[in-house]
Amino acid sequence: KVLFHARLTVILPSWVLAVLFIFFGSQFMSLLYDQRYHESGIMLEQLAAGSLVACLWGSYSGVLLAMGKAASTTALTAIQIACQIVLMLVGYHYGKGAGLIIAVAAANWVTYPFYAYVMSRYGLWQPKLDLVLLAASVVIVALAWPHLNAIS
Repeated sequence: KVLFHARLTVILPSWVLAVLFIFFGSQFMSLLYDQRYHESGIMLEQLAAGSLVACLWGSYSGVLLAMGKAASTTALTAIQIACQIVLMLVGYHYGKGAGLIIAVAAANWVTYPFYAYVMSRYGLWQPKLDLVLLAASVVIVALAWPHLNAIS
């Protein structure tokens, strides 16, 4: 119960901010920066789409350290880095710079199942919270997909 409320407190603000960036990232960049940076808004939107899931798995990290499970945290970090590197190479190969950005966002989605597995092994995985937010994340990305994919 304590973990659920602590994670919810950490996840919700960042998740809501990511949703706002997905739908209004370009407008945000246009408002804050001059013309030279306006095209970076789509990158913000795409990266925010990956952040939806990163909010979930990122909220578990401190729990393992508090339990003295530094080796598990290290292994998950290594998996995260490996996913990013592999997907970045594939993304750049197929889509150059735009593919690279999408790959960075996609790596967050690919990383989540590893966190869920490790957390379930310790009895810490919280599917009631995670699956609801994962489903909502899929809906958000599906709604935004035509726009997120338009410039790629």
